[in-house]
Amino acid sequence: MIKNEQELAIAKQQVEVIASENKSLMQKLQAEIAEYEALVAHNPENPILLEVESAEQISDLPIKASIAFKITSQELAKICSDETEPQNNLDYASELLKVMKILGVQLIDDLFFVAKMSNELKQKLQFLRMGEGLHSVIQEAA
Repeated sequence: MIKNEQELAIAKQQVEVIASENKSLMQKLQAEIAEYEALVAHNPENPILLEVESAEQISDLPIKASIAFKITSQELAKICSDETEPQNNLDYASELLKVMKILGVQLIDDLFFVAKMSNELKQKLQFLRMGEGLHSVIQEAA
């Protein structure tokens, strides 16, 4: 229970802080929802402009490009494993760069990137998806 003007002022200040924090969180979630919906709605035949807010988010670029290009994580893993030369000493940075190269992600300005699916990637995906479809048909027939 508020017992005096000082406690009232403190309570009002706390209400403003809580409302501000919740508004900020809500805006962030709304932005993430809008971004995901835009990625899902993207036509994979077209290049896409990708943006990150900081260098720490660069690792999100392959995820965003995969969503926009309708590539599942399993498909991307298969394509990446086909591209990998046998190496025992792979590090995260080189793996990230390899995946970004496969997805056609390129820096265009500061933290803006463009991703474009190459014809080679389209062909690999088509071959991979045809193989999965054939495998399903064989299993159903057996």
